[in-house]
Amino acid sequence: MTEQEKDLLIQLLTKFTSLTPEERANDKSLMKAKADVEKTIGADLMDAKIDDADDGFPTVLTIQQMAQFLQIGVTKAYEMSHWLGFPAVHIGRQVRVPKKALLEWLEQKHQEQSDEVQLQVMGRKRR
Repeated sequence: MTEQEKDLLIQLLTKFTSLTPEERANDKSLMKAKADVEKTIGADLMDAKIDDADDGFPTVLTIQQMAQFLQIGVTKAYEMSHWLGFPAVHIGRQVRVPKKALLEWLEQKHQEQSDEVQLQVMGRKRR
C-alpha cells in the first residue's frame, strides 16, 4: 500500500470509524477497518469513494469534465453520452459518467479495434 493510498484510506475510514493513532499506523488495522466499513456500506461504494488517481478528475464526471478528460469537444462528448452501450447516466437533463466505467469502455473499444485490425491484416496475408 502506497503512502497516498494509506492517507486516502485513513481519511475515508475516519468518517466511518474511530481509529486510534496506533491503528492508523498499522496496515493490518487499516485493512480490518476497511473490511468492516465495506460490510456496512458495501464494497462498490467503498471502491467508488477511493479514487487515488492523480489526474485531478472526480470519480463521476460531468460532460464538460469528460470532454476535458478525453481531450475532445463538449458537443462530441454530449453526443457520445447518447451512444448505445456508452456508460453515461442520465439524471433528468443532467448527464454523469463514472470515470472507471469510461476507462473500461475505452479499453473495450481499443480491444475491439485492435482485433479488427488484426483480422484485416490476416485477410491481406491470405490473398
